[in-house]
Amino acid sequence: MSQLTLRTEHLDIGHVRSRKERRVVRADINVSARPGEFVCLLGPNGAGKSTLIKTLAGALPPLSGKVFVNGVELGSIPPLELAKRLSVTLTSRVAPGAMTVYALAALGRFPHTNWIGRLGPEDHRIVQEALELAGAAELAARDVNELSDGERQKAMIARALAQAPDVMILDEPTSFLDMPRKVELTRLLLRLARDTNKTVVCSTHDLDLALRAADTIWLLPAEGPLLTGAPETLAFDGSIGRAFNTPEVDFDQSCGEFQIHKSPRNGVRLMASGPAKFWAGRLLERAGLSVSESGPSLEVDDALRFWTLDARRGEGVEALHAALSKLRS
Repeated sequence: MSQLTLRTEHLDIGHVRSRKERRVVRADINVSARPGEFVCLLGPNGAGKSTLIKTLAGALPPLSGKVFVNGVELGSIPPLELAKRLSVTLTSRVAPGAMTVYALAALGRFPHTNWIGRLGPEDHRIVQEALELAGAAELAARDVNELSDGERQKAMIARALAQAPDVMILDEPTSFLDMPRKVELTRLLLRLARDTNKTVVCSTHDLDLALRAADTIWLLPAEGPLLTGAPETLAFDGSIGRAFNTPEVDFDQSCGEFQIHKSPRNGVRLMASGPAKFWAGRLLERAGLSVSESGPSLEVDDALRFWTLDARRGEGVEALHAALSKLRS
């Protein structure tokens, strides 16, 4: 147990509406995380991910059960001491006013400074190191209000790192980012766990990135107990599919991706190769058709520029889509 930085014991989470009324969101949660481990919390909307994250961070009290940080029960740790052990980055955008990225990151040193909050040389060294680890050093002089969403997240992570915590908790840190920035931030969190030996726990809706990057998945399905394991284990044993499959979408174990259910009326024999084959197949799917061994013959070149549909030859994807749509009826 001494090697666990974060642990729960028969934890019930939810909301207290009045002295006599409580709403239990999830019950009997038993999870743990170790130094240097990158954990992703996954689950469908409404499963209770944010409630769990806030309870682990101390923002919501447990309805019952316990949360331990470095073997000490969360509720017994004074706030200033807790801030030295655990940092929290929530989903909501911050509005710090006129403040540079360096000043924002420096706020992370508050638990470690004296009563007037003055930073010493060692504090400044730690802030600079946090900015560099978060990939935000070049942003240090920028006003926080002028940052893009991706830059702002780096600044917030720098602030969390400046606290020098053992555990970093993040609630959907990639929510407002485009795909390249999602990948960049996810890889940053993985690298931070490895390089600093901190425990990093984040909730996310980016299933594909989590399955690629996380050491451990905490899977919170809509019903039933929270499941834990390596991404490969939970994908291969069907747990991911059972948690996320819908009448429209299935998780495909063979490729680790979600597949839209297809209900094509007619088939087309597709003759193509490389990327053109993939995108021509996608085009057929959108037109309500399928790739089969019978039906009209479609041949496309490697650039998906020229095509032949039986005896008709054409040019351009838009014209091909129009021709295929006629086959659907």
